[in-house]
Amino acid sequence: GPVVLVLPAAPPAPVAGNNTPICEGSPLNLTATDAIPGVTYSWTGPGGFTSALQNPILNPSVLNEAGTYTVTATILGCVSAPATTVVVIHPIPAISKITATNPTTCLGTDGTVTLEGLAAGVSYLVTYKNNGNPVSLTLVANGAGKVINTGLSAGTYSDFNVSSFTCLSNTAGPVTLHDPNPPS
Repeated sequence: GPVVLVLPAAPPAPVAGNNTPICEGSPLNLTATDAIPGVTYSWTGPGGFTSALQNPILNPSVLNEAGTYTVTATILGCVSAPATTVVVIHPIPAISKITATNPTTCLGTDGTVTLEGLAAGVSYLVTYKNNGNPVSLTLVANGAGKVINTGLSAGTYSDFNVSSFTCLSNTAGPVTLHDPNPPS
């Protein structure tokens, strides 16, 4: 009698996912789910990334690993349609320099503290201590990558940090602002 050969069906596309957005240096977890036992996986991604693991982990993550990742499932030589997931990795802000200007009058409030080395146009949550008291405010870095905290009086300002997308910078400070010398 006749013999009928049936090609096995390709598996369904896996469901691709990841744990982003994350900060640079955090582990990047890629996930592929499929309900068919015996499936093997093939991942590709930015920078020539490849993996045969179902759930590869890139640790620590770096900025150039952000982008679109594609995964396929294979069983009995049949390859699924590709599934994609988009990875978002935020840079960790870095304060490279801190400078200050003193108030121009006694008991004045026109002193400043400037944090340098940040990304221009980015909104940062700035936290610091003013004479030991915690302060937080949101400031935007200017075109030169400087965050300028204005309206400050004489005192000690310490433990400056900035964060963007929950990525926390290094700590800078302390700086001390002084009133002008009074006349003799």
